[in-house]
Amino acid sequence: TLCQVACRVKYFDGELFAVVFQHLVPKIRGQELSPQQLTEVVASLIELNACDSSILIAAVTALLPHVAELDKALRHRWLNLLAEAKSPHCELLAEALRSAPSKEEA
Repeated sequence: TLCQVACRVKYFDGELFAVVFQHLVPKIRGQELSPQQLTEVVASLIELNACDSSILIAAVTALLPHVAELDKALRHRWLNLLAEAKSPHCELLAEALRSAPSKEEA
């Protein structure tokens, strides 16, 4: 994805990503990205220090109904990402990731 490439080359253009975010947020809200794809997008943006609240809110909203479907590794990765993001928007998802039974436990 564009986010992964930007992260790889350590390049962030605020104007470019403002346009990207306008298109990305509706795709996240519309569940058009798999949990793995969403993880890669958010991880790349966090690494670039470019993950704004609209992306985090959309990601949290998209993932919350699917927490029980996430495997243990993906849950752990999200907990690390949310800790890095240091956003108040993340606490609800972090709590759900910690408390919901995983596929492996079912």
